Amino acid sequence: MINIHSSIIFLAIQEFFQHESCGKCTPCREGLRQVVKILYRIKDKTAVTYDLQQLYNICKIMIDSSFCGLGYTAPISILSAFEHFKDDLYKDIEGDVELDEWED
Repeated sequence: MINIHSSIIFLAIQEFFQHESCGKCTPCREGLRQVVKILYRIKDKTAVTYDLQQLYNICKIMIDSSFCGLGYTAPISILSAFEHFKDDLYKDIEGDVELDEWED
């Protein structure tokens, strides 16, 4: 089950990556900034379904277009959570949500 403690761990990891980013490429620099903002909303229980969709999309963009290894690896833990616990992530945000409109 994904809970507040899991979101704090994801947040701590992504804040570390944000701090370590060199800032040269936009996908990594801005992607990590947006990821951290969304994770704070998840932690604070103010996130909505759109935030999860944006989180997924930002992570995919980072992997596809970052120049450095940090940009490729930073979103892997989040994408892994989506791969294995997508239903739980959505339930944590919205309750029992149908996932008919999920896009890859």
